[in-house]
Amino acid sequence: MLALASFIIGCVVLLKLSVQDIYRYKRLLGERGILEYSQALILFTSAWIGWLISKDFRQRLSMRLHSVVYAIIAFVMLMVGLEEIAWGQILFAWKTPENIAAVNAQNQTKLHNLEFFQNYLDLNLFLVSVVLVVLVLWRPSIRRM
Repeated sequence: MLALASFIIGCVVLLKLSVQDIYRYKRLLGERGILEYSQALILFTSAWIGWLISKDFRQRLSMRLHSVVYAIIAFVMLMVGLEEIAWGQILFAWKTPENIAAVNAQNQTKLHNLEFFQNYLDLNLFLVSVVLVVLVLWRPSIRRM
């Protein structure tokens, strides 16, 4: 898990460092770039796999609690994936309603770009990500204890 996470982070860093032209950088890594679409694809794939695992736990193994946990994870991944593509706005090119655009940092239909979230999102997302990585990586060693 640590090797995979390190590899992915290394690839992103190398990609960012290798792109010298600012316009090319924005095309690749900015809004509607390959990185955004890749993130959405990974999130939707994760949601689908989480749902399949949940279904397997429920039907074949009769493990209801595990099934519910994976169903919740799948639902969260689906919601984050939909948020990443602005709930279809990016794919279908529909206009942002004016009442949402007035309070949204990017004038898109994204919840995480609402002014309320923008003040707290970056630091809190980073902290939650660090805690989750630590929990996932240390979980086997905690069991031994």
